Amino acid sequence: MSDTQDPNIARTVRLYNALFNEADYEVVAESLADGYLFDGKPQTPEELVAWVKGLREAMPDMALVIEDIFGCGENVAVRWQLTGTIKATKKAYLGSGINMVQIVDDRATSNWQGGPEAPLPSPPRK
Repeated sequence: MSDTQDPNIARTVRLYNALFNEADYEVVAESLADGYLFDGKPQTPEELVAWVKGLREAMPDMALVIEDIFGCGENVAVRWQLTGTIKATKKAYLGSGINMVQIVDDRATSNWQGGPEAPLPSPPRK
C-alpha cells in the first residue's frame, strides 16, 4: 500500500476501514461533501450507510482489504478486495474492484467504481 502520510490517502483509508471493517458509520457524515456523487449520481451519507448495512446484513463477516492505493492531488485510486460468507447461502464471496475518489477541502466529492466482478449479495428480505 502507498504512503498513508498523504492526507487524502489517509482520509480514504479511514473511510473504507470505518465503513466496511469497523461498522463505524459516524465517519461517513464528516467524510462526504454536500452534493457527493457515486458513479455520477447523488448519494447522501444516510444512503451510503444504509447500503453498507445491507451488505453487512447479507454478509455479517464481510471484510474489505485495500490491496493498493495511490493519490495525486485531490484524486485517490483504491484497489480493494471484499470477502465474506453470504448468510442466505452459506457460500463464500470474493469480489474486487477499483474506486476513484475525489477529495476537495477534506471531503469526498465523488467516487467512481469499477467492479466488483462478482455481484454483491442482496440484503435478506424481511
